Amino acid sequence: MRRLDGRLLVALDGTEFFRSRTIHCPNCSARKRSDGATEHFRQMLAATVVAPGHARTLPLPPEFVQRRNGLAKQDCEREAAKRWLQRHGPRCAALRPVYLGDDLYACHPVCRAMLDSGGDFLLTAKPASHQTLYEYLDGIGAPTRRVSSGTGTRRRIHHYRG
Repeated sequence: MRRLDGRLLVALDGTEFFRSRTIHCPNCSARKRSDGATEHFRQMLAATVVAPGHARTLPLPPEFVQRRNGLAKQDCEREAAKRWLQRHGPRCAALRPVYLGDDLYACHPVCRAMLDSGGDFLLTAKPASHQTLYEYLDGIGAPTRRVSSGTGTRRRIHHYRG
């Protein structure tokens, strides 16, 4: 399952696995809904070894998003990612991991945690949340490439720049 010159690809993503307005535990997060009710929920960060061309994946230990004693703010997926990298990253370092993630992880603290744990990263960066990056790319006139795939309603056009 190694790719990119023998490296291990580890996808990080959060998922909500429980939600209720009536049932909850001390570790549940909470949010107010538009009707005024409180909804309790549980989330976790899932780490998974992936590889293009493989139909199977290899799940790694999860990190749960949970209420922490003494903290005013609720725990979040980013904090869970930093904990996961601190706990499991050093064990993966010898496999030269490349961490994959969405726009949520494209911030300095998470990127620093990925590098500090012995890995590298490929992350999505959306224009709305990374305006300075996109202004820079526009300013330097980075070359672009357009690739289409599929046909009919499954046709997709991918734009690459950089």
